[in-house]
Amino acid sequence: MRVAIPTFGSRISPRFDCAGNLLIVEIADGSVSGRTQQPLAEVPGWRRVHLLVSLETNVVLTGGIRRCDYFALLNSGMEVYAGLVGDIEENLRRYLSGNLPRFGFGFDPAAGQVRHGRRHGRRGPHWR
Repeated sequence: MRVAIPTFGSRISPRFDCAGNLLIVEIADGSVSGRTQQPLAEVPGWRRVHLLVSLETNVVLTGGIRRCDYFALLNSGMEVYAGLVGDIEENLRRYLSGNLPRFGFGFDPAAGQVRHGRRHGRRGPHWR
């Protein structure tokens, strides 16, 4: 199984489409069996889903993600854990133990907004 994690130093990148690197973690028998780094600086945001498909990724652990990327990953058969923050190793450990929430930090890409926020139209909350 392959887990892809967009990175920002030793932390999960806050944005999937802006990450500079991608950590690919190979998992066998419930533990990490290998790691590779994939540079993303030359890969535009809209091509990153295609890259993950070509790398035969099964799971994506990410921070913020655009709805179109989120649904493209799901439609490609990947599991997506979005809205995650913090240290890569901590989130990976939580994933391996089954304790990682599907949507971290109150984030649900399927809803198109932060669950605890208020969504306004293009012209603000008072436009009719």
